[in-house]
Amino acid sequence: MTAIRFASILVALAVVFAATPLFAQEEAPPPADEPMAAEPAAEEEVAEEPAAEEEVAEEEVAEEEVAEEEATEEEATEEEAAPAEEPSDLDRAIDRLSLSGIAVAVYQYAFMDDDYDDLGRGAFSVEPVISYQLSEDGMFLMHFGFGAGNGLAAESPFTQAPWKGDVEDDFTDINGRNRDHFMRAWYRHSFALGESEDDGTVAVTGGITDSTDYVDGNAYANSELTQFMNSTFVNSHAGFLPAYDLGVAVEADFDGWYVHFVGMEVGDNGQGRSFHYYGIEGGITIETDMGTGNYRLLLDTTTEDFLDPAGNDRESLMAISTSCDQQLSDVFGVWIRAGVQQDDAAIAYRSLLSGGVNINGTLWDRETDEIGIGLARLGGGNLDYDVSHVLEVYGSTRIDEHLLFTLDIQYQSNGIDGAPNPKGWVLGARFLIEF
Repeated sequence: MTAIRFASILVALAVVFAATPLFAQEEAPPPADEPMAAEPAAEEEVAEEPAAEEEVAEEEVAEEEVAEEEATEEEATEEEAAPAEEPSDLDRAIDRLSLSGIAVAVYQYAFMDDDYDDLGRGAFSVEPVISYQLSEDGMFLMHFGFGAGNGLAAESPFTQAPWKGDVEDDFTDINGRNRDHFMRAWYRHSFALGESEDDGTVAVTGGITDSTDYVDGNAYANSELTQFMNSTFVNSHAGFLPAYDLGVAVEADFDGWYVHFVGMEVGDNGQGRSFHYYGIEGGITIETDMGTGNYRLLLDTTTEDFLDPAGNDRESLMAISTSCDQQLSDVFGVWIRAGVQQDDAAIAYRSLLSGGVNINGTLWDRETDEIGIGLARLGGGNLDYDVSHVLEVYGSTRIDEHLLFTLDIQYQSNGIDGAPNPKGWVLGARFLIEF
């Protein structure tokens, strides 16, 4: 029995072990002639499936981006196609309106010879300008002026004002018209004479105007605000150039040449009498290897409303003058102004000869800087004034596009019959704000 039990246990254990995987027999490898690539191929197919899914996803994203771009383009096209909102009448009016002007402060000190006392004076003025563009060819302008102080001109013994700018007294009772602060008010309309600019233009201006806006210009000696300060170097003293009164101007400008005419009715000639003024100027512009040159000839006259030297009869003023400027290079320029007037009426000076040099700041890498040098001789007329000489040197620098600062030195010698001759140096500074 013991042997049978022992044998039964052995058989049971054998059966259990045979059923256990640990003791399962390995499969015999397939024969050598059977292919072995079936399972790896399946693995490759499984590996390729994620890549294909990624490509599909990328294509879907690309299609979405294209669709978004097309939608954006369609929206932009619809916006462009939609009619723009029309500006209101108020918006149009505001776009055509412009405000500009200047504010200038000047101080000058005169060191006189022994016959006269030294003195220093200043002046400040603000001149706003309002313009309205009525059309492409038509513009309306109004110019106002307000000042404090009269500078050296009111108290200096010099015959030529050390500063030509408008001062406090110039802004009141203008030309005896009982008009204050209202300097200019005019309408200007221009006409094209052909389809090309070379065919020329004609502009007509009427209202309260200034003769020097149209005649006696000069590239280097024409502005009391940015160039020379002494009146001798701003406009011709051989003649009479009125400002701030009723007038009409006609400007005919062509390719390289022009003709300007101005006529004015002036309320007061300084003798309590009104008069008419007429001036006509022709000029040419020449371009050379040196630079631009401008050459002008002016003829002006008045009605017979000025007293003769004896104070008995009324005579007219008449003068002929020239004003020329020539650029020599990017740095240097020269200018000249000369004229003579008839002496039937009482006149302080009969002739003028002035000229000078302009030096641009390009020389020291500041093209907005300038140095000006001017010298003038005025020949005496038929009153008590003899020959006078004026020398001026100024240097200006732009702090920015709106601010200009100038230092100035002048020497003036005036011949006066029967009185001490005023002689002396004038040192000055000018600060200009343009807006």
